[in-house]
Parts: sequence; C-alpha cells; structure tokens
Amino acid sequence: MGYYIETGTLHEKAEIIKKKYGAKLITREEAAELVKDPLNGVVCIMDNGAFEAAGFAFNESEFAAFARPDPRPRQWLRMNRKRLCELTGFREQAAIDWAKYQRNQFEVQRRLSRDSKGPNKLDPPEKSE
Repeated sequence: MGYYIETGTLHEKAEIIKKKYGAKLITREEAAELVKDPLNGVVCIMDNGAFEAAGFAFNESEFAAFARPDPRPRQWLRMNRKRLCELTGFREQAAIDWAKYQRNQFEVQRRLSRDSKGPNKLDPPEKSE
C-alpha cells in the first residue's frame, strides 16, 4: 500500500475528496468490482485514529490489502482513475511492466524447475490418447 492522496488535513478526507475531485461514496462490494475498471479509481479512506489515510487501491491485490479485516473504520470512494493517478503519482505503465516482469520470472523459474526435476506440480497434466 503506497499511493495516497494528500488533502492537507488529518481528518475529513472523504468529504474533501468528494467536494474537490467529484468522488462518490461507494460500498466495499462496489469497490471490489470497480477496482477492475480502467476508467474508475478506488480510494480507501482508512481511519487510523490520529489521522486518516486516503489510499489508491490501484489493482485487486492492493484492494485486498486495504480490505483486510481489522478494527479500523473505512470508507470507499470512486473517482476518475486518470485524475487519481495524477494526484497520487501512480504510473499505470510502470505497474503493467512490473506485472509482466514478475509473470516472466515465474515462467522462467517454472521452466527451470521442470527441466531439472521433471514435471512440475504447476504444469497441466499430460493428455493421454
């Protein structure tokens, strides 16, 4: 969890973001679906007691980290994804490139493991005819 909107305040972040950027309050369930939408961005306002944090849930993994059960109250907002990227400094292409790199490294390791030890548990079963 690492991309946040700074509002200049410790509290009332949801109200500020709604008023200033046109964000809309949504449910956790709506947020879970919208996180997959390329046009909408999801913001999680997490109340940490002394301050609130307004984090960008930029993908499903990041959403899961924000949604993990704990006693802190949360609010979920929907807003324009492009604007959210501008506000937080999140770079879509960098995230895509990193995901491709990780997927490629997984495939390389899978092939190396298969080549050195025979079939890997991750390989699909061989079809018999």
